[in-house]
Amino acid sequence: MLYREAELAHGRVAMMGALGYLVQSHFAPIFDMQGAPVIRHLDLVLQSETGQLAGSVLLMAIFFSEITRARIGWEEPEVAMRSLRPDYLPGDLGFDPLGLKPKDEAGFLAMQNKELNNGR
Repeated sequence: MLYREAELAHGRVAMMGALGYLVQSHFAPIFDMQGAPVIRHLDLVLQSETGQLAGSVLLMAIFFSEITRARIGWEEPEVAMRSLRPDYLPGDLGFDPLGLKPKDEAGFLAMQNKELNNGR
């Protein structure tokens, strides 16, 4: 269960990173990238105060989302170290605004397997 949770979380981060890299190579409406390659965009953004503020806001959003994810799926350290909650399914954070999550457990497992294959 721990490995499945870790692989789902890291796969999601990798998919978002790959998508961000591809999108930013063709579309950067907020900051002027001066024709620089995508790998240098962060350097250019952090040279301005607005970019530093945006970076700080992004880091805080990541921080709070990770704290929320940990509180949903993981036991408190004083209860059990390195263990998931008994009623928690790996990767199921309860966030499904579009209603795409399958209702049955077999469908959910199949959807997670597809997600893992895409995240690898």
